[in-house]
Amino acid sequence: MVRDALDISSRWLNELSMTQCVTEQMSQVECIGRVDVVGIGKAAREMVAAIEVVVGQRIGRRFIVCDSDSAHRGAADIAVRVGEHPLPGIGSERAARELIGFLQSANKSDTTIFAISGGASSLCNLVQGPLTVEDLETLWHCALRAGVDITTLNRLRAATSKIAGGRILSHVQTATSYALILVDNVVSGAQWVASGLTYEVDFNGSEIEDLIGLFQIADPELTNRIRESTKERSRLSVSSSELRHNNLIVAEPARMLTIAMQTAANLGYEVFSLGDAVVGEAREVARHMCDVASSIHSPKPFCVIGAGEVTVSIVRSGSGGRCQELVWAAAPSLEAMKRPSGLVAHASDGRDHTVGAAGAWANNATMKRISDARISWTDTLDAHDTGPALASIDQRIGGAHTGWNLCDLYVLCVAASQ
Repeated sequence: MVRDALDISSRWLNELSMTQCVTEQMSQVECIGRVDVVGIGKAAREMVAAIEVVVGQRIGRRFIVCDSDSAHRGAADIAVRVGEHPLPGIGSERAARELIGFLQSANKSDTTIFAISGGASSLCNLVQGPLTVEDLETLWHCALRAGVDITTLNRLRAATSKIAGGRILSHVQTATSYALILVDNVVSGAQWVASGLTYEVDFNGSEIEDLIGLFQIADPELTNRIRESTKERSRLSVSSSELRHNNLIVAEPARMLTIAMQTAANLGYEVFSLGDAVVGEAREVARHMCDVASSIHSPKPFCVIGAGEVTVSIVRSGSGGRCQELVWAAAPSLEAMKRPSGLVAHASDGRDHTVGAAGAWANNATMKRISDARISWTDTLDAHDTGPALASIDQRIGGAHTGWNLCDLYVLCVAASQ
């Protein structure tokens, strides 16, 4: 069961083509003359390469911001800038300032094409004062403790950014621009990938207060800096009325899910879909998946599958990731199942928060392996320290940069009844 679940959760990587996805959307791009390309995010290099295939010799200048792992894959590229992730840093600020300069100097180009994928909010970030990069780190930890979803975090990032929420468009000098967006946000879709980088968004005072409340910020001075930052940000200019800009979706989690479901069917499984917007606390989603499986009485082998991005409310900071926590939380329910079963949670970008881990798997025997290793299942879950524990029983999935970022896949395979 685990072997099949692993196959189902990863085969889409061989069947989904970035070049094909980009080509489909480029048919809607009307670009005459020279084209400048800006790629930002975990899949930036792959997306820019696909755009180059389509545009060919009309490519003018290139500017790419990605993570260090992606930057060091393949040939060195002078167009690449490296930002920090998941927390923005000095490199992220430097990249944002250079991006503004790049856009403002487009005196020989006719069209600007943005290629945007998940991670861009952190990798390319220019916070509006008096808020600081250090404050953003504090907010990130507040978000983990409060269990807020990625859209809520990105909305606050946009409200306090000099470039997000569409402010970057004010620096575009070409007559037209497009954004090709790889969606990793199952809550609100393309608009809040990269904190709405190419969507013009403004916030009123009550919205800001509501956002601040969700983060449960204990420091009143930080709260005041957020308020002042949003006021200053509201004074920044938006895109010129002469700029013609369009946002286009390259691919969404549903596309990955469709391939995974077909793979499961081809392997002989009856497929039950949880959809492409699976969200919630990791341990609650784990319980729900197992409850769904337990309620299915088909004698045939079946697969419960979904795509999404669960959350983990951090009380004690251990080492792991949302996929690893989901799998760990499911172990007791899997042990109780009467039929052989295997669960896999797999991050599409190849990194489940922890470097070198793309997710994890569990089956009916996982609780016994945990016990044999003298590990406390409860203490590990409470400490969110699932990474080392899963590694010690050899149930982590190794991971590396995939060139994609389409959320996670959750696959539970159950054998035919005897």
